[in-house]
Amino acid sequence: MLAVPLTGYLHRMAGGHPVSFFGLGNLPVLIGKDEPLRLLTDTLHVSLVWVLCILVVGHLGAALKHQFIDRDGLIRRMLRA
Repeated sequence: MLAVPLTGYLHRMAGGHPVSFFGLGNLPVLIGKDEPLRLLTDTLHVSLVWVLCILVVGHLGAALKHQFIDRDGLIRRMLRA
């Protein structure tokens, strides 16, 4: 989860673009324009986003399985905590 924004940040810097922090201001530029690094971080960023999406969907699927197939009360126990 930390690698996704980090690779996005590196990608923007390596492309020579400023990085805005939610419109509040720009983050510091730590590296110069670097095309090979930009391409690498683009691939890493997109791949990590897909992995994160797959993990979220898998986690949701597992929770639904516990709720509707196993009927073991797992979600109810989690909500009480």
